[in-house]
Amino acid sequence: MGLQYVRPKFIAVVVCCLVGGIIGESHGSFLMKDLVDGMKGLTLRSKPLLPKIQRRSFATSPKLFKASEPWIQSAKQVFGRPTYDATVKKVLANDEARLDFIRTFAKLPDVVSTQPLDVSLNPIRRITNLKELFKAKGMVEYMENVQQQPSQHKVMCDNNMSILGSTFLWGVAAHYGDLLSLLPMERDSDVDILCRLSTDEYVLVEVQVKKQNYWDKRALAYASAIYGNQLREGQEWEDLKKLVCINVLGGGPDNVRFWPQGAHFMRHYIIQDQKDPQNVIPELQLIQYSLENVKGDEEELQQNKNLKDWLDYFKNAQDMKEIPSGISTGLHKAYELSMRKDFSAKERALQDEQDNNFSRYSHHIDSMKMEALEEGIEKGKTESAMNLLAMGIEVEKIAKATGLSEEKILSLKTEKST
Repeated sequence: MGLQYVRPKFIAVVVCCLVGGIIGESHGSFLMKDLVDGMKGLTLRSKPLLPKIQRRSFATSPKLFKASEPWIQSAKQVFGRPTYDATVKKVLANDEARLDFIRTFAKLPDVVSTQPLDVSLNPIRRITNLKELFKAKGMVEYMENVQQQPSQHKVMCDNNMSILGSTFLWGVAAHYGDLLSLLPMERDSDVDILCRLSTDEYVLVEVQVKKQNYWDKRALAYASAIYGNQLREGQEWEDLKKLVCINVLGGGPDNVRFWPQGAHFMRHYIIQDQKDPQNVIPELQLIQYSLENVKGDEEELQQNKNLKDWLDYFKNAQDMKEIPSGISTGLHKAYELSMRKDFSAKERALQDEQDNNFSRYSHHIDSMKMEALEEGIEKGKTESAMNLLAMGIEVEKIAKATGLSEEKILSLKTEKST
């Protein structure tokens, strides 16, 4: 009957009337009026609703959820996290945003246009089809069989090509293991942006979401593979063009620094003569930006506002509610493209999936740390117990001192004696 809407004062009146005579006559008219008014609210019809903005559901009360739940965070977000795959691809696919980004991060202010490239310069992607062929189901077993019984496997043709075909098949089978080992491993992400610039140079962009071990080696491997893959048959060495590899290194949802606290937020690697620093080979460069090492008051950022604004975008956009004022048109476009309300269902799903993945990753790391701590404590107790046993201390006293059970200490004693 909708009793949850009855006021406490009305309930008190009903109780007083039931006990009878407790309230004074002078108060009776007011209490009876409250009783009558309250009865008007009790009906077998649908119960009255609170104003829409005041409704509360037990199942959806924000107090029942942790603010760190990914889907709650994403529901509040105006912009997607800029270091996530879906956002990076969407932003850097735009000509205006990409040009502003590359001019700023690659330190190439004279660039007037950028042309995204296909897989023609990326050997890791270019051999994907070859890898799928070599690792097709049953292929390894088949090649082993050809190697062991070559006479049973011949290329059937109507001309002399059958001899060459069979020779080739047997040769491939003999070196099949070596060929497999030459194929590079699968990449962890697919956030490469490779461009040819109006200055006839190349830029490779890698945006890393969270800290990874050996990132410098990986970044150099990516850059050098693309640099060395420029030449085609018939081209000369002079046709090799400069390649600048840009790394934007995020800290993930846990805001982990790539470099130690106090380290500068940028590192610029170039091949340099250690005897005479004036001698450099600028053809292959690696420029890295660690977002969590940015303090914001660095002199370089005071002199380069656009770089400061872009770094702020990559680091904090997911927590902002509106596009900042006074930023470049290219960065403004990046913010516009990052708005979650304009994401497709697939893009939103990718964002939420990465949120969930990193949440599980963080919980996993925390649990591993806790397990390691517990193991260390347990190991310390065991070592203490062994030392006390060696000193001839009684088992009961050792148990009290270390917190280990007497059964555990007796087993240690047995192990020691054996």
